[in-house]
Amino acid sequence: MNTRNIDCELFISADPQHVFAAFTEAEHLMRWFAPHVRSEPGIGGFVNLLWDTEGASKDCEFVEGHPGERLVMNWYAGPDGESCLPVAVDFVAVDGGTRLRLVHSGFLSDESWDDEFVSHSRGWRYELQSLKYYLERQFGYARQHLLQRIPISGDRSSAWAALLGADGEFQFIGQSDSDSPTIIGRLRLPDGQITAAELLLECAGTDFVVIADALDGGLLRFALETFSGQPEIWIWAFSWQLAEDELLSRVKPWFEKVHDRLSAGMGEDRQSLGLSLIHISEPTRLR
Repeated sequence: MNTRNIDCELFISADPQHVFAAFTEAEHLMRWFAPHVRSEPGIGGFVNLLWDTEGASKDCEFVEGHPGERLVMNWYAGPDGESCLPVAVDFVAVDGGTRLRLVHSGFLSDESWDDEFVSHSRGWRYELQSLKYYLERQFGYARQHLLQRIPISGDRSSAWAALLGADGEFQFIGQSDSDSPTIIGRLRLPDGQITAAELLLECAGTDFVVIADALDGGLLRFALETFSGQPEIWIWAFSWQLAEDELLSRVKPWFEKVHDRLSAGMGEDRQSLGLSLIHISEPTRLR
């Protein structure tokens, strides 16, 4: 049966041993990947990743591991979440850091797997940028994590424009430097405040991530998702430097304004704000 693969590669300015540890040790995985992690590093060990405390997840077994060189683990995916697909990660030491290559293989070409393949492709594209950012700029600090999910009605592109368009609640104006791929600019926040920001990732109409000075170098991530057939806007705020109460006080007014705008007109289907507070702790150095 025909299958398709996700193949990602990027450079990280960090030692291969640190990059390998970030994939296998729970204390690091919680600082760039899932907010709730259990792991037992080593061949025959496992990692268990959980984004929602009310959800369930399977243990992904480490089936091959050479610290600082290569890692292979199983991964449960597919329309029913039962298919075991391999994720292979190679860590190559290069001048100044690590060249990482991740191949997630085995996605069936059948159209019933299309959403699964697209979702994982988008997910890995962001998560590896999150890994790079953590290792290069926030290594060892605990991460605070806020998530707001807003069900939307009507046209999805209109909802995305209301979030990030020319008249959106968030407006990013960036400037690129011909000598660097980095796009630096300004982000207007829903309360009218202007903050310096750096574009980390953009996929038109579905994904947008910036590093924001307003979060002391934390991340604002926006995504258009579909959950149980219902389109939703998801907004995350991540910080490695702010304590729980400070992060919440900064972010909540923005989320409230976005919620009010995007959920207007939903009538009885309109939901309350319901901020989801995930894995919040004081910033601390691990090592």
